[in-house]
Amino acid sequence: MLKKGKENKQFMILSVIGIIAMVTCHLAGEIYKIFYLFPFICLFVFISGYFYKEQNEEKIGSYIFYKFKKLMIPFFIINFIYGIIVNIFKYFGIIYFGDKISLYTLFIQPFINNNQYVLNFPAWFVPSIFLTSSCYLVIHKLSKKIKFLNDIILLTLFVGMHILAVYCAKFVNGNSFLITILRVIFFLPFFHIGYLYKHKWQIYDDKIPTMPYLMILIGINIFLFHIFGNLNYDMHDFSGFPKNWLFIPLIASIIGILFYTRIARILSKPLGQNKVINYISNHTYAIMMHHLFILFLLDFLLYEINLNIISIPYFDSNHFQIGWFYIYEIPNYKFLLQLGYTVLSITGSLLIQYVYDILKDKIFLVKKYFKIIKLNKAG
Repeated sequence: MLKKGKENKQFMILSVIGIIAMVTCHLAGEIYKIFYLFPFICLFVFISGYFYKEQNEEKIGSYIFYKFKKLMIPFFIINFIYGIIVNIFKYFGIIYFGDKISLYTLFIQPFINNNQYVLNFPAWFVPSIFLTSSCYLVIHKLSKKIKFLNDIILLTLFVGMHILAVYCAKFVNGNSFLITILRVIFFLPFFHIGYLYKHKWQIYDDKIPTMPYLMILIGINIFLFHIFGNLNYDMHDFSGFPKNWLFIPLIASIIGILFYTRIARILSKPLGQNKVINYISNHTYAIMMHHLFILFLLDFLLYEINLNIISIPYFDSNHFQIGWFYIYEIPNYKFLLQLGYTVLSITGSLLIQYVYDILKDKIFLVKKYFKIIKLNKAG
């Protein structure tokens, strides 16, 4: 069942670019090289800022509660389900990774690094974007009460805080709540840039000719890559930032956002009406949550075949059992296999969402049926 097509085709495709980059980052190193020059993770923050509505500032508490129900309640439910799955597999000695179910692994660790059950660890972004959008909501409303604190000065403050967060990365412990705080501070300027882009800058960006624009953006990041090395960083662990060059993650990410936004604009004409693209865009949450689980199911199938039926060349059972997530590879077929993992993981995640939507609709119809019966009896 397809949701109504999104009106903003450019940002629909931009979200698809972001989620494909995320999946390939985890499952397909050969394909991810396409995205290597431009960090992608802040795309999602930028998109959230783009669709920020000032009217939500009128009832801050109500809106934060709404976002909590929309983002965090499903997150906690799925986290619990994966906790059960992982612990069942551990109980039968099939795998040796993952933590026991506890209040800490259910409700606290997800806000730090979401490592607890592994299968859904990429969804660390969900609590982070919830906290970022909530903080921005409060800060943006308060900023209006301070006369000199306009949007540009606010951006300057966010950038300063961002650079301070990058500096503090060297003090981060893997399981420290400091990661959560620094991650939110790191994200705030990108959220604000999304807001400013929509309301002030997009009209100018759209007027710039595409080819010279892209060449300049590519040239800037090639130059940065040549001088400073790898421009990517790990937001999950809040690590991997260039030493002594605190501003590089900000610049490289902004260039990446501008690059991907223009690419999305180019693709919006041929792909804007594509139902598959629209469906993927509507369900990036599900893909973020489930794509590693789909890989795990494939690994488990190969593990059982290798153990009980026939030996599978190059399959490493030990790696599957003790590793975070195992990517089965065959020499000379890396690219094809990784492409298959990407397609399978996205398709499988969407299938989970599709089944959930069907069940939700059925439950809704049943509730509606009994409500009608109740009203008829009362009448």
